[in-house]
Amino acid sequence: MTTLQQVLAAALDLPHEEQEALVIAIQTHKSEIRRTELAEYATQAALDVRSGKLKPKSVAEIMSQFDEYRATKIGSIR
Repeated sequence: MTTLQQVLAAALDLPHEEQEALVIAIQTHKSEIRRTELAEYATQAALDVRSGKLKPKSVAEIMSQFDEYRATKIGSIR
């Protein structure tokens, strides 16, 4: 099995241009994965709204809930 250390060593052995191409390829791949995940979440949310599992909310309601979450969860980390 290839370790991260081995992969990094191999990447650092590449010429500069190939290192740049590798970085772009990895960033593109990560972006595509994230886009797919977000699409799946959006599809599930739409299904949940249609089924009545979730109720539509205003931006103000969502922001209020986010502020409460941030105060309790994120604030407790600090």
